[in-house]
Amino acid sequence: MPVTRVASYNVENYLLADALCLSQAQRLVRRLCAYCKTPAPITPEIADYLGRNGVLKDGRVPSTPIYNKGGCPECNGVGYSGRVALMEMCAVDSELQNLIATGATMQAMRKASLKGGFLSLYQEGLSHVLAGNT
Repeated sequence: MPVTRVASYNVENYLLADALCLSQAQRLVRRLCAYCKTPAPITPEIADYLGRNGVLKDGRVPSTPIYNKGGCPECNGVGYSGRVALMEMCAVDSELQNLIATGATMQAMRKASLKGGFLSLYQEGLSHVLAGNT
């Protein structure tokens, strides 16, 4: 959430809360080569890690594998081909608007946004791992 970044430019909190309707951050990560990625089972330890990071909601180990990089002529032996975007988007609802206007801590804003289904960049990255993209 880059709200604190904009606030560091001496923008008044009430102006920022009134003007902001969406907060977004993005990163590019390498996409696994579709020709040579190799499946690996999701171990209970990995499932536990994914659950602790909020990616697996029900706590059950998914039946689909995760993938490791390979290396083939299509990707010049690196195991990756292209990039995929990770997007962190948070709609500013009335609760977040009030928190921004009152100068609440980043922790309080993040807690409020998580109630609405917000995924951090890290969680988005883990979701792409589960989808076999990276």
